[in-house]
Amino acid sequence: MSAGWMVARALGLLFFVSQAKAFEISKLKNTKEAVTHAFSKSREASALARGGKDADARFRALGISLNRLEGEKGLNCDFEIFDSFVSELQKMQLPSDEESLADAFVVWRSRGWIDDLFYGAMLEVSQARARLMQFQSVRVRRREQAAVDQLRSVPDDPSQRALKSIYLGFQGSSPSAPGCAKERFVRFPEISRISNLLAYQSGWIQSDQFELLEGLSSIGVNEWEISLASYLKVLTQVKDRSKGLDPGASDSGPNEFSSSFRYRNSNSTYRQTLYSRFDAIQIIMMSDLLKKSFERMDATRADLVFTRGDQSEVIPLSPMGQYYFARKLLKKAIDDLNRSSLFAGSPFSYEDVVTASLETGLIQSNLISEVLKIDDLWNPSVNSWSKLSRFLLRVSGNANVFVPPPYHLISALALIVVEVVVAQRANQRSGSSGTGDSPYDPF
Repeated sequence: MSAGWMVARALGLLFFVSQAKAFEISKLKNTKEAVTHAFSKSREASALARGGKDADARFRALGISLNRLEGEKGLNCDFEIFDSFVSELQKMQLPSDEESLADAFVVWRSRGWIDDLFYGAMLEVSQARARLMQFQSVRVRRREQAAVDQLRSVPDDPSQRALKSIYLGFQGSSPSAPGCAKERFVRFPEISRISNLLAYQSGWIQSDQFELLEGLSSIGVNEWEISLASYLKVLTQVKDRSKGLDPGASDSGPNEFSSSFRYRNSNSTYRQTLYSRFDAIQIIMMSDLLKKSFERMDATRADLVFTRGDQSEVIPLSPMGQYYFARKLLKKAIDDLNRSSLFAGSPFSYEDVVTASLETGLIQSNLISEVLKIDDLWNPSVNSWSKLSRFLLRVSGNANVFVPPPYHLISALALIVVEVVVAQRANQRSGSSGTGDSPYDPF
């Protein structure tokens, strides 16, 4: 994969991103997560009993506020999004206290109007907003004041001039009107308790900004895995963008893969990891890797060509050889993209490719479900390619039961997910670290 191609692809995606329209509230509908990990059944029951009757009106208020803010400023700041929603609730004379909002979010998730990620992000901002309004900074300790005095004794220090420019950007914000202060706060790791005191005592910020910054630090906003604004931005650009115009029976709703935990002792699902680690361009690029593999597998013919001078020898590949090389090329593309600057510091696995493809709508939940139902493919005691060979013989090589149009051959998911999972299970039992590749005759 050439650097030129990757740059061109990134520029094309950036153009796509820039063409975003007004926010569509239907994007929030839960069509990906088959299971919720957001709350217990008892919490759901109590929320439905208390807040079920106002759920429709509150959700309308959310849609109105998101559309208005998208048109005016864009959905760029967590607290602006939340405050716009609260403002609309107040116009509609609906309660906007923290408890009633928490109930509303549970009801929305229970009814499938939102997913776990939006629920978690909205609840996190709501709780943070309430804590900001009640926050009071602690008194200044002697050692803190001594550190500030030492810094103020050298006012011409270049690092202090840089700090001053950072803090001047917070002017006008306050705990009651934080605006985009949170997004600015997380961009600058230089901000600390000592630097806040220095800025306040030097007159760079006023008491409102000082309390706001101390509150943001106390809440720990720089540790949030997924921010509300970034989630909405990625969601609108990525969700179902590769979905067919007429998916028909292949559109089978939420899937268990996206909502399953990535690791046994992890609290993060595959989908949550996707949104916390990757931006829209990266997710689309990962999904396109699988799309390209589908296209290779759907080719009517695949040949191996040897060229010697002006002579060429063309050897046709068998259908299994076609699948084999498509899989190998996909693995190579994953490795190449992982080494590129576009994914520097954020390496991805095949599971991330699958999750990205589910998110873009390239593959639907019934594809995974059908593969999981075939017990032969998941038996680690038999070589994975042997299982696939027997399976392909059973379906006569046309396996269009799995893949929605335009792809009519067995998908990369059946080939690679099966191979990866079988290899992982076998390696866990044997303690080996092999790749799962086995000798295979593609002709």
